[in-house]
Amino acid sequence: MRIWMTGDRWFAAFLGANAVAASLVALLAVFACPARGSATWSWGLNNVGQLGHGDVASRTVPTEVTALSGYTVVALAAGHSHTLAVTSDGKLWAWGLNSYGQLGLGDLAQRRDPTQVTFFSGRTVTAVAAGTAHSLALTSDGKLWAWGRNYYGQLGVGDTTDRSTPVEVTALAGQTITGLAGGGGHSLALSADGKLWAWGANAWGQLGLGDNADRSGPIEVAAFSGQTIRAIAAGSEHTLAATDDGTFWSWGRNDIGQLGLGDTTARNTPQAVAALSGRVVIGVAAGWYHSLAITSGGELWACGYNDYGQLGLGTTSDCLSPARVTALAGLRVTRVSAGYEHTLVMTSDRRLWACGRNSDGQLGLGDTTDRTTPTHIAALTGQPVAAPCAGRYHSLAVARDNAAPVADDQWVTASTGLGKSITLTGSDGDGDPLTFIIVASPVHGTLTGEPPEVTYTSDPAYSGDDSFTFKVSDGIAESDPATVTVSVSRMPTSLWTIDRTGTITGLVILRQFDLKRTTDGALLEGKTISFRIDGTEVGTGVTNAGGDSTLNWIIAEGPATRTITAAFPGDGAYDGCSDDATLTAQTWPTKMSGVDREGKITAYRILKAWLWKMDSTPVVGKSIAFYLDGTLLG
Repeated sequence: MRIWMTGDRWFAAFLGANAVAASLVALLAVFACPARGSATWSWGLNNVGQLGHGDVASRTVPTEVTALSGYTVVALAAGHSHTLAVTSDGKLWAWGLNSYGQLGLGDLAQRRDPTQVTFFSGRTVTAVAAGTAHSLALTSDGKLWAWGRNYYGQLGVGDTTDRSTPVEVTALAGQTITGLAGGGGHSLALSADGKLWAWGANAWGQLGLGDNADRSGPIEVAAFSGQTIRAIAAGSEHTLAATDDGTFWSWGRNDIGQLGLGDTTARNTPQAVAALSGRVVIGVAAGWYHSLAITSGGELWACGYNDYGQLGLGTTSDCLSPARVTALAGLRVTRVSAGYEHTLVMTSDRRLWACGRNSDGQLGLGDTTDRTTPTHIAALTGQPVAAPCAGRYHSLAVARDNAAPVADDQWVTASTGLGKSITLTGSDGDGDPLTFIIVASPVHGTLTGEPPEVTYTSDPAYSGDDSFTFKVSDGIAESDPATVTVSVSRMPTSLWTIDRTGTITGLVILRQFDLKRTTDGALLEGKTISFRIDGTEVGTGVTNAGGDSTLNWIIAEGPATRTITAAFPGDGAYDGCSDDATLTAQTWPTKMSGVDREGKITAYRILKAWLWKMDSTPVVGKSIAFYLDGTLLG
C-alpha cells in the first residue's frame, strides 16, 4: 500500500496582535460545515467574559459555549479580550471586553454571553477578523465593515474616531474581498485579484508601504504588484504573507526576530524569508512577537519571541530564523493560530495541540504550567476539531462530527505506452485536507508520481481497459475505494508517400516519409512499411530515425498509370496507417536498323534487324516483325 499526502485546501490564518496582546485568527469560513453535530469550546482567562460562559471564571480545560448550542459556528475571531463568531445562518455574535465598542453592539458595555450583533440583521456575515480592540467583517454583498478602536485609523474609514457599531469601509467598495486580518493597530484585506491592502498603525513599517506613516484608509501594498497572495497574518506590529509561488514574506517590527530574516532589523517593505526558500508556504500565523508558517508538506516552522515556549521547539530561546517544530514530525499540520504568547496547532487527524504560556489555562491542559513543545489537548479527545482560535490569554475551538470523505470514480483514455497524467479527486464535507491512498495498482500498466497527481503508463503492447483503485482519508475516516478506469488505445499514426515516374523494366525508388505518432508528432524508427502497386505488395522497407523508408523496384509490364500505396500495418502499440500516390510507368524509346538483302526469286535469304535503346544499348528478347512491301512475313 502506498500513501501520499495532498497539500491543504486554500488556507490562511488571519491573525492580529498589539504591543500588549495578540489577537488571533479570523478563519474566513475555511471550516464551513453543514448543520449537524457541532460545538464551540473555550478556555483560559475569562476576567471580562471573553469565554462566553455567562460568568468571569477562568477555565483550564475546554468548556462548551452552551449559548451557541443549536448553532453551527463557521468562523471565529479572538482579539485581546473579545471574541466574535459567525454562525451558519449568517449571524454575527460577540462577547467579552467592549471598551472601544469592539463588540459592535452600539455601546461600551462588556458581555459575558454571546450576543447577536443586530446591526447585521437582514445581512449575511461571511467572515470576521479581530484586532486588539477592533473588529472587521465581510457580508455576502461584498461589503467590508469595521468597528471598535480607531486610534491609528485601523478601521479604514478615513478618520481616527472609534465606532461602537459597524461602519462600511467604502474605500474598498468595488473590490471583492476574500481575506481579512486584524493586528495590534493595523488591518489587512486580501482581494480576489490577489492584491493586499493595508491601513492603520505603521510605526514599524507593518503596512509594507515603504515608510512609517499611519494610514486611515486602505492602501494597496505595491510591493506585491504582479504577484498573487494566498495567505496573510497580522501580528502586534508585524505582518506576514505567502504568495502563490509558496514564498514566505514578512515586514514590520523585528526586535526579537519575528520576521525570520536572521536579524533584528525592522523592515517597512515585504521581505522574502530566505530560510524557507525552496519550500512552499501555504499558511501563516502571527502572534505578539512570534510567527508561524505551514508548508505544503504539513510541516510547521516558527521564529521570534519564545520566552514561554510558544515556538514549540522544546526551548525558551528566541529564534531569528524559522526553525521546524520537530515535535510534530510524522503529523501533518493543517491549521495554526498564534495567541499573545501561546500557539494552537491542528493536525490532519483533527486533534488540537498547544504550547507556550499557560498562566490562565489558555493551553487547555487542566493546569497552568507552560509547555515548550506542542501538547495534545486531551480534553477534546473524541471532539474532531474544525478550527482553533487563540486570543490574548484565551482560546477557542469549533468541534463537530466528522463527515466521512468520498473518493471519486473516474474514466480516462490513454494511448499504449504513453504516460497519461491523472488527477485523483475526492471531497470532504468538513473541508478537511485529504490523504490519497492507492489501494490496488493497475494490472496492465504502472503508476508513478505522488497522488493526487499520478501518471499511468500502459504496458508496451497493451490495448483495452485497465483500472486501479484508491481511497481518501481525512485523518479520521477513510472513504470507500474508488475506481479509475483507463481505456487504453493503440496510438494513432500517419505517413505520406510521393508520386513516382519510371520506365517499364527500369528501376524506380518508391519512397515513404514521416511515419509518426499523431498524438505528439514523434517519428517512429524501425517500423516495417509495405509498398503495394495496384494493391499487390511488391516489397517492404524499414523506417529510419526520421521515420522514412524506401524500396527499389523494377517496374513490371503493366498499365501506364498505377497506384502506389505505402502502408504501416500497425503493431501492439500503434494503429496502422497508409497513403497513396501515383506511379507513371513509361516505355523505352527505341531505334532499329536493318540491312539490304539481294537474292534470286525463290532463293532463301536471311532478313536481319538490330533493335537498340536510344543510347545504343541492345534490346534483347523482343519480337521483331518483318514486312515485305507491307505484307507481314513473320
